[in-house]
Amino acid sequence: MNAALRQVIEALADEAVRELMPLGGGDIGQSARATLTSGARLFVKHYPGAPAEAVGREAEGLRWLENTGTVPVARVRGVDEVQGVLLLD
Repeated sequence: MNAALRQVIEALADEAVRELMPLGGGDIGQSARATLTSGARLFVKHYPGAPAEAVGREAEGLRWLENTGTVPVARVRGVDEVQGVLLLD
């Protein structure tokens, strides 16, 4: 996880990242846990090189599922389609 990714997370979360810990799993992207200075933790999905609309569409799908109220879904906290970053609670 590099400094550029940290900057994207901080811009989306509107808060500084205290710790960024890479997580395992994922075949098409990277995942991490970001701990913010407030102590809040976010799940970070990073798809370097993915088509810009891919991350936005994933966020739309998650928001749609959340709005149905039928299944628990992590809330979307931020999306950067250019950098391929999705932040989730």
